[in-house]
Amino acid sequence: MSSTDAAAWWGAIVASLILIWDVYKWIKSGTALRLNAVPDMQLLYDEIPKPTDTKYIHIDVSNTGDKKTTLTHLVGVCHTSLWRWLFRRKPDINFFVPTPGFAKPLPYVLQPGEKWSGTIEQTKQLEDWMKTGRFYCGVNHSNKSKAQLVRVKYKST
Repeated sequence: MSSTDAAAWWGAIVASLILIWDVYKWIKSGTALRLNAVPDMQLLYDEIPKPTDTKYIHIDVSNTGDKKTTLTHLVGVCHTSLWRWLFRRKPDINFFVPTPGFAKPLPYVLQPGEKWSGTIEQTKQLEDWMKTGRFYCGVNHSNKSKAQLVRVKYKST
């Protein structure tokens, strides 16, 4: 193999690696939301020494991508059984929260690296859904047509 052949092979390998890297960067670019939902949260006020009886589901949304997005709705879905979740793939119950508690109002523009938080009052019905089915909370945003969801697991005390 001559030196020109080696240089041609070296150039082809480097160009191929650069192409693969650019494709990877293109796929990974955009909005990437990280969601976290914690049930059984209670308020603790300075003037009240103990928590109130009302429980909340607290939802955090972080934009870990490199593009902004607009959060439009706080949503929830429930599959009433594992069978329906596995084979039907359509939730039995869909709902949205028009005004999430303790949050910046929706719609909200979420910049890269920024975080948004909101709450849903944890009713007896939501607790039953968490215990008996697969309950998810999440957000609709402008860069995806489907809601981005995270499972909320009931913590028995």
